[in-house]
Amino acid sequence: KAITKSGLQHLAPPPPTPGAPCGEPERQIRSTVDWSESATYGEHIWFETNVSGDFCYVGEQYCVAKMLKSVSRRKCAACKIVVHTPCIEQLEKINFRCKPSFRESGSRNIREPTFVRHHWVHRRRQDGKCRHCGKGFQQKFTFHSKEIVAISCSWCKQAYHSKVSCFMLQQIEEPCSLGVHAAVVIPPTWILRARRPQNTLKASKKKKRASFKRKSSKKGPEEGRWRPFIIRPTPSPLMKPLLVFVNPKS
Repeated sequence: KAITKSGLQHLAPPPPTPGAPCGEPERQIRSTVDWSESATYGEHIWFETNVSGDFCYVGEQYCVAKMLKSVSRRKCAACKIVVHTPCIEQLEKINFRCKPSFRESGSRNIREPTFVRHHWVHRRRQDGKCRHCGKGFQQKFTFHSKEIVAISCSWCKQAYHSKVSCFMLQQIEEPCSLGVHAAVVIPPTWILRARRPQNTLKASKKKKRASFKRKSSKKGPEEGRWRPFIIRPTPSPLMKPLLVFVNPKS
């Protein structure tokens, strides 16, 4: 419940992008990252899987396929959760979004330093040992196992037993180090969703005519170069981000 509450605070969907339609159609099941103007914050990247070792992530209460046979399953390439395909839209009911790939511009200063919070995920199977107590995790091997044995961060891979003695409430708010590969990871705080240029006619009327002409002459090329996202890196001698281009058909 605490993780869900935290998600409401930090992963809640932002206001609709200016120019985007208010009535949202049925959401598409995406298999690639969306870098368009209509990209959804915290959207999962799904691929089909026949894995039998993970329980449907939405849980028994929200699972709509628990009584069905031969239901396809999908796994998120980013946070590694597994759900029945019909249960994907149920993730919104439990307020579980994927780790973000960008941040919103909002009203905050875009140059203001930001940090990445942990993206905590419930696990019914977990390798390794608890970061707090150092003990291993009890393994569950069936898709219908209901017990959550661990809570792990999909960014840094830290994992804890799913109990109060190991995982503290304050850890939900802690900044994430992004793990051992942090130096080559492009943090989502570097990628900013840009706002589409708005009509500034009313504001320009208050300015001098000459100034208005200068701005008008620049408006066309600027709009032509507009992109939905911009990169605003935070200078650091320790960071050398790595971009990897993958051909999914090869």
